Amino acid sequence: MIQHRCDDHQPVSRPYQPSNGSEGEGFHAAFCDHCARDAAFRDTGYEGDPALGCQILADSFCYSVTDPKYPKEWITDDERGPRCTAWTPDTSAALAPEQDK
Repeated sequence: MIQHRCDDHQPVSRPYQPSNGSEGEGFHAAFCDHCARDAAFRDTGYEGDPALGCQILADSFCYSVTDPKYPKEWITDDERGPRCTAWTPDTSAALAPEQDK
């Protein structure tokens, strides 16, 4: 298992993989549903070209957490918990409700 330590004050991080579907759904809702990296695919109603989607998310489904190709961006530690280090806020999603008015 890969572990990273920046200095003595930083918690040790390790690869994160949801342990079940419910946990994965919660992670997806907290990060992927609001991330600019997957916005173009979400905008198609998940019916468009998969290449529009987030490759990190796709790889999380394709590879085991022990595979070298598993996303290194998905990490967890005892202090901050699971997160995606590549998460980028989707600012266009924040505008969508206003556009409906």
